[in-house]
Amino acid sequence: MVDLYEIVTSKIKEVTPNVYPKKASRNATFPYVVYKFPTTTYESVREDTMLEVDIWDAKRDGYDVVTAIEDLSERIDKKLRQERKMTNNMFVHFERVNKLDIGDEDENIERIQLRYRLKVYKNNIN
Repeated sequence: MVDLYEIVTSKIKEVTPNVYPKKASRNATFPYVVYKFPTTTYESVREDTMLEVDIWDAKRDGYDVVTAIEDLSERIDKKLRQERKMTNNMFVHFERVNKLDIGDEDENIERIQLRYRLKVYKNNIN
């Protein structure tokens, strides 16, 4: 799983520096990205792992938050969608499942979630 965290962090940081696995820091600066792997299912030759990428941004004076968060989500999606990565330990293939516009109780906050299915083939040779 460590390899997956490294791959995802690296890919998203090609787009934006504020990337956090599982939970953002208290002093995270908008816009920022939080990602997690909520579920994994096991098939005979692979693991299917879900990846949820939450993109957060906030309204501020003179800033079009809707355009900004849509642009950021598109740039992140271009890095992850159909990504294939080989490491010494595994091969992983990213497939986007969906994109969700998720409301927040704070009307100044915008959030988009991108979901991917990661097909992970592990190298079991010792």
